[in-house]
Amino acid sequence: MNSLKITVGCLFAALFLIISCEQEEKILPPSLKLSQTELAVSAAGGQVSLDYTLENAVEGTTIAVEPVEAVDWISDIDVAVAGKITLTVAKNETEESRKAEFNVAYPGLDGEVSFAVVQEPAEPQPAPFEITVKDVQTSSITFDIIPLDKEMDYIFFVSPAEYVAQFPEDDDLFNDDMVYFESEGIALETVAMTGDQIDYVKSPVMPATAFTVYAYGIDLEAGTRLTDIVRVDVTSGDIETIDVDFNVDLKVSGAAVTLTVDPGSYSGWYYANILEGLDPEQVDMLTTCYQFYLNDIALYIGMGMDPETILLVSGYQGVFTDTFNLEPEKKYTVVVFALDETPQLCSIPYYETFDTEKVEPSDNVITMETTNVTAHTATLNITTTNDDSYVWVQTDPVSFEGYTDEEILQMIIDYYPIYNVYSGDRTEYLSGLNADTDYMILAFGYSGGTVTTSLFKHIFTTPEEVTSDVAFQVNFDKWYSIEEVAELMPDEYGFYVGGWDCVMPMEVEADFESIDKYYYYMYDRSALSSMSDNDIKMDLMNNYSVTDPARVFIMSYGQECVIAGFAIDKNGAYTKVWRSKPFTVTEEGASHDADEFVNWYNGAFGTKALSHSTPKPNTVRVLEK
Repeated sequence: MNSLKITVGCLFAALFLIISCEQEEKILPPSLKLSQTELAVSAAGGQVSLDYTLENAVEGTTIAVEPVEAVDWISDIDVAVAGKITLTVAKNETEESRKAEFNVAYPGLDGEVSFAVVQEPAEPQPAPFEITVKDVQTSSITFDIIPLDKEMDYIFFVSPAEYVAQFPEDDDLFNDDMVYFESEGIALETVAMTGDQIDYVKSPVMPATAFTVYAYGIDLEAGTRLTDIVRVDVTSGDIETIDVDFNVDLKVSGAAVTLTVDPGSYSGWYYANILEGLDPEQVDMLTTCYQFYLNDIALYIGMGMDPETILLVSGYQGVFTDTFNLEPEKKYTVVVFALDETPQLCSIPYYETFDTEKVEPSDNVITMETTNVTAHTATLNITTTNDDSYVWVQTDPVSFEGYTDEEILQMIIDYYPIYNVYSGDRTEYLSGLNADTDYMILAFGYSGGTVTTSLFKHIFTTPEEVTSDVAFQVNFDKWYSIEEVAELMPDEYGFYVGGWDCVMPMEVEADFESIDKYYYYMYDRSALSSMSDNDIKMDLMNNYSVTDPARVFIMSYGQECVIAGFAIDKNGAYTKVWRSKPFTVTEEGASHDADEFVNWYNGAFGTKALSHSTPKPNTVRVLEK
């Protein structure tokens, strides 16, 4: 009996243990393992997958995959296939790798399970532009811009780096440029470039200033940007100065100021001017004067003047005296500084502030006489009784017949531009006069827009025309391919290749011993056909300075031209207008002997330039298209 109890008891104990084990197996938590915790993806992207194993899964449930932080370059996360997580990764177009982290969730899962997707960067792409700064001066920056796509239109700027830094994003900088073009009425076609820009010179620029050179491709029709903006920073050079001791004298008389500058032992060029609204205590005078002069000569630079000519028209040498007509009772500053051959400021500026005075009536008596009167010229001699300022005007007597002196003065003030005022005695050379014609010179005291004396008059008459018979003509016979010439003379003519086709040399043949001045130019035949001889003479004297005997014209093929000119002998008599036969410049007629042109050029400009000619001998004259 006892053995039966023991046996039954053992059976119950065994059954209890079996039931307990079955209950423990049913409540085991799920377990999830990933095949890897970091999934490497190429820059190309595409569909990728990650394997996992899930133990003790709960029937009817599935895993969930969520990003730790939302990203826009991974999509279509799919867990429909058991044991596999599938994702779609977008192409990485940047040159930086990127990473996204994901959490994997499952009901009853103990602890966090996560993985990361790491995508490789795109292969580095060549920049759309190669910008190389080649030379940096105080007032200029020279650089190359080489576009990757030689046919693409593009725009480039050289702007202060401080301004460009306001637009770190390309879109913002591009939009700012477009606003600028629109506000200034600038068509994109007029500023867009194609192909390489070699040795491009940005001048003038402010000294010791950081600039950004940048470029981008553009669709001219759509007005949209095609490439990233390539930026290169550069800083212009510091101003180098020399010591010059200017002796400056100011004489203020009402609103007129007579300025005298004596440079002492300094024999170079210098600049002198009187400025309004400049407070030397509030600005850096070195950089202010430097920039002011660059602005003052910007027009000359734009006209293509060479440095020597710019110095002639903007600077002074030796002792300088001039009278400035200013406004009464205002503050002004005189500035004087040396110029180098560039030209640019090269000395510490001399400056002095002064006030003009109230304008008072003047007792100045102005006397005029004319001497050496020819059919086209005369010498005007003006004498005064004091140094008070005055103006004089050349006109004709008929225009003022029947008017009182007071009415004439008012008409002069209202209708005649008064550019200059004078002080003291002076002699003027009058040219461009007509033969057998009455002229009247009017003079009166003038200061700060106010007439200060009565009106003074002088009338003279030019004699009848006398035609000079001195010999004058222009010789020419060939034109040369500009591309071939530029290969031998890149500094002189390389700039014009692509825009122009040929160069034509010519020389004056004349009796130089008997000639005082001469003028000539190449005209479009259609324009010249409507001009009289007198029209041609006036046009040449008003628009083209006394020229060198030798000259080079840069031209395009297909132009039909006539060369016209005349001379003035030493007695002031004009020759008849000389005209060449009409000719057309063609590609077929071009000479290909560039060596011949170079030999002529070196010989002509080495020996032929007259001392009284204004332009530099090898100044290139361009016939406008």
